[in-house]
Amino acid sequence: MTSGVLKEGAVCDQHGELPGVPLALNARQWQLAHGAAAVDWIRSSGVGQRMLADVCAAVETTIEWQVGDNPDWAHRVIERFPAVRGKCDQLRFSDPAQALAYLILHVPDRYCRMFQVLERLLVSGRLPIGKRDDFAAIDIGAGPGPGIFAVRNFYAALACYARLHDPAWRVTPLGRADVVEYSQAMPQVMRRFGQAL
Repeated sequence: MTSGVLKEGAVCDQHGELPGVPLALNARQWQLAHGAAAVDWIRSSGVGQRMLADVCAAVETTIEWQVGDNPDWAHRVIERFPAVRGKCDQLRFSDPAQALAYLILHVPDRYCRMFQVLERLLVSGRLPIGKRDDFAAIDIGAGPGPGIFAVRNFYAALACYARLHDPAWRVTPLGRADVVEYSQAMPQVMRRFGQAL
């Protein structure tokens, strides 16, 4: 039942619901009802692909801004690839060339992985969503921020899906994002990447 009080003469169905009266869904129920369709829409509409293309273009732009026409700087960045690929959890990223190498090698992949995690949380009904206007996220050890950018883009895509397919349900896009990064060089790369995106 939608409330504890029935109008006189109203008859409930076998589940205790009034025929023709939609029940209000909570966030988990909405996700279970719409999650798979939303993920399919994000993929089939090209929205997810365009967002990833934007991330890749921002990586390229950041490289252009950081390296420019300096072949020595480009060589320094490329020399850092093996360590960044194989030991990135052990590196301190105090070297700007190392931080840029991380951006090149890991951001698109880690962005996609985070996007996939968010898709799975949505389909399983466990994605944190609500109807408040003050949704915020924090990423600790953010590197250049692939996780926080994936969160921002995913919630924006989900909000667009909801507006198009279920306007009664409002998904709040990410309003505030905080990142915590202890390395010296990564914040500059993150700032440039964020400007490019």
